[in-house]
Amino acid sequence: MTRVVERSDLEAMHARVRAEAPGGSHGLFGPGSVTWDVGAEGICLAAGGRAALMQVALPAVAKSIVEHSAVRHGDVAGRFQRTFANVYAMIFGRLDDALAAARHVWGVHRRIVGEGYHANDPDSLMWVHATLVDSAVVAHETFLAPLSMRRKRAHYEETKRFAWLFGIGPRGGCCGGACPRRIPGLPPAYGGRRPTSTPAGASPVGRGVTSWVAAVSASSSPCCRMQA
Repeated sequence: MTRVVERSDLEAMHARVRAEAPGGSHGLFGPGSVTWDVGAEGICLAAGGRAALMQVALPAVAKSIVEHSAVRHGDVAGRFQRTFANVYAMIFGRLDDALAAARHVWGVHRRIVGEGYHANDPDSLMWVHATLVDSAVVAHETFLAPLSMRRKRAHYEETKRFAWLFGIGPRGGCCGGACPRRIPGLPPAYGGRRPTSTPAGASPVGRGVTSWVAAVSASSSPCCRMQA
């Protein structure tokens, strides 16, 4: 970890979001976007569980959760409900609300600091972003229907705006956790990162997340759609 996303980095990327997003009530993506189509499916809640398991495979993320998150007190469901309430507000909400929510998250992340981690570390932010994007596509293709390569590429390009909300810059931009240019599968598309840690289910954090994933999977229907 060499640096973190500073407020100036965040605002620089927010300026780019304002320049490229539909804006207003259409927010980051708008009607007709692949991101709205994929994100509207209720099965994305299960995708969030998959993403969470992948996230805690990165030691810095796992340690920050153990030392700072409500998960350590057993509130696994509450933690992820709050997280994904924010995520959906950013994906489907008005642009000003999405930007305000991102600033709030950045402020919370400033306090999540410990030995070997900082929640505003761009590499950790990039990994969390990558797991969310990949898991949404995997869930859609597993439970609903395949996405064409054209739609996958569109989804990938659209969701860069979501990364920018958190100050993750494009290659050559503000921060080291840059959005890569290519898509053909998660590891090469995201810099070949294969985080090393204990298996997700072997740690207290992993066991808690696994229990939440099982509960969500049991109650989710592939036919359920979120109200956008």
